[in-house]
Amino acid sequence: MSDPYTPILFSLPGSVTPTLAIEVLPHGLTIHKVIVQVNGKTHDIVIGPEDPKDHSTIKYMNTIIGRYANRVPVGKHVVEKNGITTSFEALGNESPKVSLHGGPEGFDRRIWQKFTRLDDVKLFTKAEIQSIAARTDASAVIFSLTSPDGDQGYSGTLYLETLVVLVPPVKPDLSTVSRHELGSIVIVYRAKLVDLPEGQKEVTPINLTQHWGFNLDVSMQDWRRNTQGFESRFDYRGKLRLHCFSYSQVSNVAYQASHIAELQPNSLPTGRCIPVAEADNSSGAHIHDTKRIGDLFPGAGYDDYYLLSPRSDLKLVSPHRIPISEFSDSLISSKTY
Repeated sequence: MSDPYTPILFSLPGSVTPTLAIEVLPHGLTIHKVIVQVNGKTHDIVIGPEDPKDHSTIKYMNTIIGRYANRVPVGKHVVEKNGITTSFEALGNESPKVSLHGGPEGFDRRIWQKFTRLDDVKLFTKAEIQSIAARTDASAVIFSLTSPDGDQGYSGTLYLETLVVLVPPVKPDLSTVSRHELGSIVIVYRAKLVDLPEGQKEVTPINLTQHWGFNLDVSMQDWRRNTQGFESRFDYRGKLRLHCFSYSQVSNVAYQASHIAELQPNSLPTGRCIPVAEADNSSGAHIHDTKRIGDLFPGAGYDDYYLLSPRSDLKLVSPHRIPISEFSDSLISSKTY
């Protein structure tokens, strides 16, 4: 078996110095680096250790999260869908009452297998693979993982494939914009329950995401050694913050959210959404219209769940679920890339 901490580097084709490149580790499907070229400087815009092996001692640093992202109360739970019922038992890891990000050994600690041939994948159709291969201006890899029945207390054997693809930007009208796009990173997760006894149906909870930590304030020419002994990239204005952006006191963030999930002291949800103006003892920390990120910054950082306002200009074209009856060789379900 190859070293799971050896980065797999791929980039946008067509240039000696690509505008966008990433390094992915099979360990935890970790996005080790996101490298962009801007104004003659090279920037790595994700936080984390320089030595890939240091990810063995750091959890949730740009890794995949599963089987179930976020917090679940420890104990037995029953789930039902379309008349099919199953139970699972969430295992504690963050605290005796909280199961975080899939349990003690979630997908972030597993070794994902990279396909050497895209034709061998199972959860993407022939038409989708052909459409990816036909993009001479894009670059893609697909990884797989099998999670056995009972893994971290969850029911059913789950087979997963994850597509990571770099796509170039749509060429803008440079006469009307002051900045240009460098490209996009598209990640598509797919999962299927497998190894079911003949005639039996099963259901299992699943909630996958990538646990990002961004640093948008510094280039790779700026270095400082942190207290853990490995190099991290930041400058005098920024701070490294897992689970959120590394920020500058002059940086602004703006998004429209009217409500936020109310949390218990252990960060489990109460089941209520409250106005952002009332959150954090009405401090104003969660009103993100024009304020700087560093203003009113909560002591524990931002680890919250916002109810974003609907966007009339945004239409989702990729389904969350694909019925087996519709999963044919000719299906192209995602228009993202």
